[in-house]
Amino acid sequence: MRTINGQTDTAPHTPGPWYLGTYDGPMAEGGLVVWDDNDEAELPSAIAEVFDSLVNAEANARLIAAAPELLEALREVCEAYGCECL
Repeated sequence: MRTINGQTDTAPHTPGPWYLGTYDGPMAEGGLVVWDDNDEAELPSAIAEVFDSLVNAEANARLIAAAPELLEALREVCEAYGCECL
């Protein structure tokens, strides 16, 4: 747990890596899905379902899938500059 501005951050998140894929189930309707890459689970878990125009859906889904790496990069920058926000 971390303390940010006097508050404890207890929000868990699914660790990465995450990857972009599709879903072929009955509710698919052409959306994209961001899946986790948990080797311990029998089946991957859906992190997010993205429905929009194809161009926007893919861009948004790729951004969501990159979230674990972006968070790690932000933590490294904060550590390098002595920032205590993360």
